[in-house]
Amino acid sequence: MAGWLADQLPRVLADDRFMRRFLGIFEPTADSVRDQIEALEYYIDVDTAPAEFVRWLGSWLGASADASWSLERQREVVRTVGREFPRRGTRAGLERVLTAITGAEALVVDGGGVWRAGNVMPSTRHVTVRLASMGGLSEGQLHDLIEGELPMGVAFEVRLGERIMERPVSEARDIESMLEASAQP
Repeated sequence: MAGWLADQLPRVLADDRFMRRFLGIFEPTADSVRDQIEALEYYIDVDTAPAEFVRWLGSWLGASADASWSLERQREVVRTVGREFPRRGTRAGLERVLTAITGAEALVVDGGGVWRAGNVMPSTRHVTVRLASMGGLSEGQLHDLIEGELPMGVAFEVRLGERIMERPVSEARDIESMLEASAQP
């Protein structure tokens, strides 16, 4: 495809030998860019994208895939999180995302959001997340993941079997200390 850049010039410049040779210097770079643009559809398809791009797509969806996982597991996590994105914040959506990420069954018990007439709606909703496995994630990572998937203000507890998993103190989010840290120069 030599000369395709020069072929796009106005005739007076395209006929100039120097201009054609000069543009020939840039054609390999332009070919590379053009090839990448033509392959863009393969990059955003989780089934054909390179591993680094799969992880990048996952970060866009709020569920980064761990580089130590197999490529097929990374693809499955990103595929599931993308498919469940419209159901983000729902019991079913959280169960499917946690099942994909941990590789084991996850059950979310939600008290619901419907109350009888005359009953007072609780000030905070509470959700219990029951996991069969942590899937290689730390307790803090699981808490962050669940907190990011639930609607704001929903309290939750995480259980692995019968054990209640507390957020590790070193990873606990203390709003006051975060505000103090951000206020200091």
